[in-house]
Amino acid sequence: MKKERQSNFELMRIISMFSILAFHYQIHIDSDTIMYQAFSKNQFVAILAGSWGTLGTNLFFIVTSYFLIESCRYDLKKIKKLMIKTSFFAVVLLGIAFIVGYVRFDLIWLIKSIFAPFTYMYWFISAYIILYVFSPILNRIIDGLNIKEYQFILIVLFWVVYIMPLIIGYFDLTGRLGCAIFIYFFMGYLLKWGGVKNVFEKYSYVGFLSVSALIVLYEISISWIGTHIYAPVQKYIEIFEGTQSPLMVLNSFFAFYIFKNLRIKNYKLINFLGKHTLGVFLIHGPGMLSRLILWDMIFKGNIYYHKDTKTFILHYFMTVTILFIIGVALDYLYTVLIENTLIKIYTHAKFKLQKKE
Repeated sequence: MKKERQSNFELMRIISMFSILAFHYQIHIDSDTIMYQAFSKNQFVAILAGSWGTLGTNLFFIVTSYFLIESCRYDLKKIKKLMIKTSFFAVVLLGIAFIVGYVRFDLIWLIKSIFAPFTYMYWFISAYIILYVFSPILNRIIDGLNIKEYQFILIVLFWVVYIMPLIIGYFDLTGRLGCAIFIYFFMGYLLKWGGVKNVFEKYSYVGFLSVSALIVLYEISISWIGTHIYAPVQKYIEIFEGTQSPLMVLNSFFAFYIFKNLRIKNYKLINFLGKHTLGVFLIHGPGMLSRLILWDMIFKGNIYYHKDTKTFILHYFMTVTILFIIGVALDYLYTVLIENTLIKIYTHAKFKLQKKE
């Protein structure tokens, strides 16, 4: 029996995807430079609106971990569908970019697009698939640990994944996969031993607002210092909004429990939008499309960032909203026209083979 979608979690998915869009707008417009430019009103807007992309991706990992651990929802068919959809979107986007003249034909990019789930075009998808496939093994590890062993593992993981990058630099895919694994284990810990002592649930609103304010204050302070006192400090502005930010991962758990305990009715529109948020990520996620084409060439973010603040805010909002609507629409059309057709063909072929046997 198919379980009904819960609107509180679907709302979380919607807001998370808007956060990811706003984050990519912030880091990619004006050739990936606005966070390293002089402090201004428009940069302040970008900090407020766009610092939460990692929060969004973390929330997707957290809710996945929650259901895989709590209710043991495990279905490899879901992963097969995800891989086919990811490759389809990657190839079609590359084809469109080639046809309209944004990029030249490149065999390497075509191969990367065909095998997009495994070629780091969408790092989140790659990490998600690995986490999902190995979740039964991770669950057995979680079940077999006592509390002291579990706490030791969490401390080591937190140090390696979140603290060491602050000291020696970014770990790229290994670090991102490490983030997903830490989130999985930490959610397992909260479910197994959190109980009434779960501070993330007990102080979800206060914790989220406090950590969010701290991140914003840090970024504004660094930008101001870099602009007026010591320019080299500007390169550290994004360390607490990136994938391996220790503050952001803690903030993500506060945010998760806000949505988990949000009591709202089931709304068809929210459930529909939440169901199709993946398409939003797939149409703007590849680095090539984001950096070289989408934000500056198509949406002219490099121009609007240097306009007056009201115009910039309107452009920011409209760009993110348009991409969200297009992504949801394309995901829905893919599901109806492509995915359902493939399922029917596969089911029919399988039935024929079984009949012959």
